[in-house]
Amino acid sequence: MTVANRKTVSGFLHVSWRTAGAVARRIAERVKASMSSPFDGLTAVGVDGTGYRKGHAYLTVVVDHERHRVIWAHDGVGGDVFDLFFKALTPEQRASIKVVAGDGARWIVCVQLVVAGLVTMIFRV
Repeated sequence: MTVANRKTVSGFLHVSWRTAGAVARRIAERVKASMSSPFDGLTAVGVDGTGYRKGHAYLTVVVDHERHRVIWAHDGVGGDVFDLFFKALTPEQRASIKVVAGDGARWIVCVQLVVAGLVTMIFRV
């Protein structure tokens, strides 16, 4: 995929840069409207809190094990940050989660309080 700025596109298409920008916005809106939520159909997720910048900054990452992709990430680590992930889900999306995998962090057990019908929690020690 090639990426170009509005000036380059407008020159290539022989239109003003404002027109090129307006066309790009309309296309982006159509693509976004046609995309499904990354949270739809979740059944198995993994979570981990990781540090970067020599251990001075932390990030919580949630992955979809079925589709093999990152679906959510947020600065910080701990139960309060992980709760933000569950607040972003609808009740139906929460109910579809059956397996949660993570490390042995104490804060991950908050999943049992949020996800009704959770079948399995897998922790690496």
